[in-house]
Amino acid sequence: MKIPPSTLLASLIAFASVAGALMYSNKMGANLSNNPEQIEEIVRLQNQIDILKGENETLKKLQVNGAEITLPISHYKFVEKNLGLTFPKHVAARRVDDESLAKSVSYRYTQQFGIEGMEMRKYAFEKLGIMPPNQHLINQLAIAETSGAVAIYDSSANEILLSTVFDEENLLHSTSIIKHLSIALLELNFPLSEKNKANLTDDSYHAREGFIKGRASSIAQRYRNITALKGGHAKQFKPNLKAQETFNSLPLLIRGLTTFPTIHGKTYIEDIMLQNDTVFPELYQNIPRSTSTIFAKIMPLKGPLTATKPRAENQHLDTELGQLFIMLYLKQLGDQQADQFKKLTSDHLTITQKQRAFTITWDTQWDSEVDAQTFHTLATELSSVPEQKPIVSISGKQVTIQIIDTHNS
Repeated sequence: MKIPPSTLLASLIAFASVAGALMYSNKMGANLSNNPEQIEEIVRLQNQIDILKGENETLKKLQVNGAEITLPISHYKFVEKNLGLTFPKHVAARRVDDESLAKSVSYRYTQQFGIEGMEMRKYAFEKLGIMPPNQHLINQLAIAETSGAVAIYDSSANEILLSTVFDEENLLHSTSIIKHLSIALLELNFPLSEKNKANLTDDSYHAREGFIKGRASSIAQRYRNITALKGGHAKQFKPNLKAQETFNSLPLLIRGLTTFPTIHGKTYIEDIMLQNDTVFPELYQNIPRSTSTIFAKIMPLKGPLTATKPRAENQHLDTELGQLFIMLYLKQLGDQQADQFKKLTSDHLTITQKQRAFTITWDTQWDSEVDAQTFHTLATELSSVPEQKPIVSISGKQVTIQIIDTHNS
């Protein structure tokens, strides 16, 4: 990044002044006597140091926040060529601090589901035992997506946000740029209409994220392989152990949701391309609307999303979680029932309120009564963990997990 000369000069002067003042202050302090003039001079210098430190921090922030970066035109061309699409408008890139990266991720979720909607999901997930208690859902998702990240596509501003450590000479970093430019290109060419956006359930939202980010990950891997063979980058990948440790400390649900695109979405697209002679642009025009489509590795349905019914007055949440959530819910027991989630045919999660009582209901439908019985057994075991234990019931192919919470206000 090129820093304006005036800013650079001011920063250097501030550093030099701080260093000089510190040295003098330390020297004076070492020879301190009862001389009031010396004591007064030390206090004056310390105040000057504090002022200079503050000014220097401001200068450092100015160097980081909002500084636009010119990305190589070859990156844009690579993404366009490999996706078979063109950018309808320019996607800028700028360097930001870690807080701005996290905010852009949080905004993506709240823009889709709203702040209250995310709070209701957190409440339901914790009460049903899908996620451990005392978690902050939005913050955890933001941490998962930005821990060790060097780039994030901010769809609200149509910008690639770069972290302070971004280095174009690092192959891993430039690969991340390719990934997020690919995400931008797909979202710009196939945006959600306001009507379809309103009809997205949790299941359809994560299916769309899985497809777009999975396709972007595939393009990024291709770029990395080609570039590595050419030997064009001096700085190569080094694992960010601190970021990995942070990510591994997050709840299983958070880790599963945020890695779904790079693991299952990417594999889905690559397998579909092997099974079919031509899949594009049909896949772009009919992005999967259910995670079950991605797990089954089949071509998605055509046509508009099914319209969602308006919520009743006493409802705080009405959505579908899909096979992805069932998979992550059951993974808490290990992998002994690894494929059970694929037997789910549909589900429905609601939160209703009557006076001060909140009823959380998760209805699940299964392929057969045997599959329903298997899930009933597993869900009963999982429901024994929360302090306030949900009730698990079964009727034919349907299993319902429900909890009535009279303590929430």
